[in-house]
Amino acid sequence: HACPQCESSFPSASVLAEHVQTLHQRGPEEKDFRCRSCGKRFPVKQALQRHVLQCMEKAVLPGEQPGGFQCGVCSASFVSECSLEQHREACRRDARFVCKAERCGKRFKSKDTLKKHKQNVHLGSSRKRPACNICNKKFSSSDILMEHRKVHEIFDCQDCDKKFISANQLRRHMITHSEKRPFSCEVCGKSFKRLDQVASHKVIHSVDKPYTCKLCGKGFAHRNVYKNHKKTHSEERPFQCEECKALFRTPFSLQRHHKKYKCDLCDKAFVTPSVLKSHKKTHTGEKEKICPYCGQKFASNGTLRVHIRSHTGERPYQCQYCDKAFSKNDGLKMHIRTHTREKPYQCSECNKAFSQKRGLDEHMRTHTGEKPFQCDV
Repeated sequence: HACPQCESSFPSASVLAEHVQTLHQRGPEEKDFRCRSCGKRFPVKQALQRHVLQCMEKAVLPGEQPGGFQCGVCSASFVSECSLEQHREACRRDARFVCKAERCGKRFKSKDTLKKHKQNVHLGSSRKRPACNICNKKFSSSDILMEHRKVHEIFDCQDCDKKFISANQLRRHMITHSEKRPFSCEVCGKSFKRLDQVASHKVIHSVDKPYTCKLCGKGFAHRNVYKNHKKTHSEERPFQCEECKALFRTPFSLQRHHKKYKCDLCDKAFVTPSVLKSHKKTHTGEKEKICPYCGQKFASNGTLRVHIRSHTGERPYQCQYCDKAFSKNDGLKMHIRTHTREKPYQCSECNKAFSQKRGLDEHMRTHTGEKPFQCDV
């Protein structure tokens, strides 16, 4: 049961009703928290924070034309879908003249604009209407048909097997394959690929932590982080890898574990083909990226970026459970397991589990009797 005003979710209709009565049935003067993007007001700061994440998520991408969301009644343009929706409510109240042509129903603020609409769109509707050659649906004009045909277009990602129904969706997705991180947090300097990721990240710098664990008292800014934390108090690991039988507490941990792009020159596997491509340069010896501080060469922008942190001291990967920060994401992942007590690597002989693969490899020698290290003396 979702609240239509602040996007919060509740287990029952009665709890939702109590929430609405407590927080939303108040006068405008009591709603002190306002979204700068669309002007919507909220009674509590947490409701505004949740709304801002969705509002920014729908904002236009860098390079797109501003005003990408247009009102169908008055043609006014807005930078986000949320802003447009706020405008539409007022616009529809003013638009009293409705076009009664078949499958139209558009509203207009004056008789003149309604008349022009009928002349431009519906005049001569008795003649044969243009139809879509894929689904045979008919339309009142060729322009509307051209817009409809976009529904049938499929946009393929060249780096992975994902498909999208619009060029805009594909463009957003392609950012995940790029190594560019144009957006940064002004508080800690951590960089991100998308603006909505910055908004989500900045909540960790806020003193407001609305989600509190009843078992240990820890507070959390994000609901999903809070839910994952609660699982640290349980030994249950219901998610299992079908290939290696490793066990995980969350589906996200299992997803990270799966790496389907495998290197044909070694045993390593990777999440995306672009990372695999960078990895293969370590076999060919190709090193095109040069460190501006010491001149050392690297095979990819990613490895160069990690190396530069040894000069700058930057530690962009911060633990969500404590104040520790790391220069590498792998270091953060291993550290987080000290909080979650997650041990995904399980011995097939005695069921003993380990937090790192290296620990499992060393343990397996107790079963195989292998002793690879020999004293030179």
